[in-house]
Amino acid sequence: MFAGNGFENIEKRTLLHSLKLGSASDALIMIQEAFGAYRAVLADSPEPVRTAAWAEVEEMLKEFETSEGFEAPIEVLVAAGSKHG
Repeated sequence: MFAGNGFENIEKRTLLHSLKLGSASDALIMIQEAFGAYRAVLADSPEPVRTAAWAEVEEMLKEFETSEGFEAPIEVLVAAGSKHG
């Protein structure tokens, strides 16, 4: 994608990090508010189905809860290049 748009000296890096929040419930709220694609998947479902699906997601997120709160591994892909002219 970068090369096809005239960029040179392209570098890609993968950064490993942790997402830390107060609880799995906080993580669920972040997902619901920030990631529209997840909401879109459920948009046409009846309310009981949406409620059950979000409850299941929250239950799965709880596996990342510790005594200090919610902590999940994340991977961030970073790319950069230069363009002359």
